[in-house]
Amino acid sequence: MNDSQFIALSNAIQLSHLPKDVKFATNERRVENRDELVQLLCNQLETKSNDEWCDVFDTFASTVNSGMFSFGPINSVTQAFSDKQVWQVGSPRIPPPLPKKRSCS
Repeated sequence: MNDSQFIALSNAIQLSHLPKDVKFATNERRVENRDELVQLLCNQLETKSNDEWCDVFDTFASTVNSGMFSFGPINSVTQAFSDKQVWQVGSPRIPPPLPKKRSCS
């Protein structure tokens, strides 16, 4: 995520102070302080549901620059396979497992 995208995301999730913090002002500094940043972002993102955050980002994108960052819900496997759009394009194929990722919990 480049600096402009980080500023936009921070503003959208009401953490506009983060890009002003020297620990997070540049991508290099965000990488150096990743664990702290991930925890701050997780704490904020856990305050709303997927649908609520999508609404926030939709509103933000319509009032600012819609190309600032991409977003979408993160669904469980059950949620993903119950989405009618998945089935409208044909039977989904199950991909191989992804590498282990960080978790907010």
